[in-house]
Amino acid sequence: NTGRFEFFVKLLSTPRYNEIDPTITVAIFFPMFFGLMVGDVGYAIPFLVLGALGLKRCKSQEWRAISTMLFYGGIWAAFFGLFLYGDMMGIEFTHAEHAKNLASGWETATWASLLGIDIPHTLFTIPGIDFDVNLGYATKLGSVPILLYGSLWVGLAHLIVGLIIGFYNMIIRHGLKAAIMEKMSWIMVMVGFGCLLPVIIDALVNGNPDALSLSNTLLLVGIGLFAVGMLMAVKGEGGKALIDMPEVVSNVLSYTRLIAIGMSKAGMALAFNYIALGRIAGIGMEGVEPTTDLVMLIVALSIFTAGHLMIFILAILSAGLHGIRLQYVELFKKFYEGGGADFDPLKIKRKHTVEE
Repeated sequence: NTGRFEFFVKLLSTPRYNEIDPTITVAIFFPMFFGLMVGDVGYAIPFLVLGALGLKRCKSQEWRAISTMLFYGGIWAAFFGLFLYGDMMGIEFTHAEHAKNLASGWETATWASLLGIDIPHTLFTIPGIDFDVNLGYATKLGSVPILLYGSLWVGLAHLIVGLIIGFYNMIIRHGLKAAIMEKMSWIMVMVGFGCLLPVIIDALVNGNPDALSLSNTLLLVGIGLFAVGMLMAVKGEGGKALIDMPEVVSNVLSYTRLIAIGMSKAGMALAFNYIALGRIAGIGMEGVEPTTDLVMLIVALSIFTAGHLMIFILAILSAGLHGIRLQYVELFKKFYEGGGADFDPLKIKRKHTVEE
């Protein structure tokens, strides 16, 4: 129910009558980004439970909105935890890339090895396109470059959606010409930056000298779109467009925190798991028998529980705050003005009513 996300929009400002209500964008992207930052099946389950309980028991609009966010955020966290990262409570189901070179003696610990069961990495293959659906394609601590690169594309897509909505709003308010000069221009700049992004990565990260060659079509298209878009923006907005130009890069870079926050939680989870399960309980340690000392097991369980409870609380705060920040600060700046008023139909306002 996207209407429940209206609370988060009105928390900032009520939409005007002549602009698109951004509730649908918040309903789509807020829980999705939340789930991407959490990205763990173990934390997704309590989010789902808390969200469902809140929707069942809470009556106020505020708590029902938060409960809805937690529920759908939990769904996305489970989705990314299963299919992107393939982990639960900071431990991968099958491939042990999470502890590589980080936890000596615990590098091979997975849920498959800890439980002593066979968990297939490939769940099934989609017929026709021959695509394997796996339990994880990347790891938060072992696939940092590709995840950060992917987050830049997520940011570009998110910002372009905002500019497209802004283009429509501008047509309603000021006509097609103004919309082209002030919004379509920035869409061209963003698309141009998207063309340049793989070129820049190829040149700087891979060290490919041919990436910056004028024979590179992608480079020429990117420069052309970026330059034409900026010229249009300057013509439409004046000097303000030149001041806003550096924001193109800074806005996109803001989305790397989608991965950075997930990495920080993964690092904390690895530390608590390694200390509690590996070092104290001896579970999953290569060449070490698990302890049978009851006191040590209680200590290990206490550290494991307290550690993951702390991570869970931090996940609500960090993923929740940054998820909504990306909507307010990055997306809404592209199209949303607000300052409207709720519809209040004409009615008699009585102070005293007397029955005769």
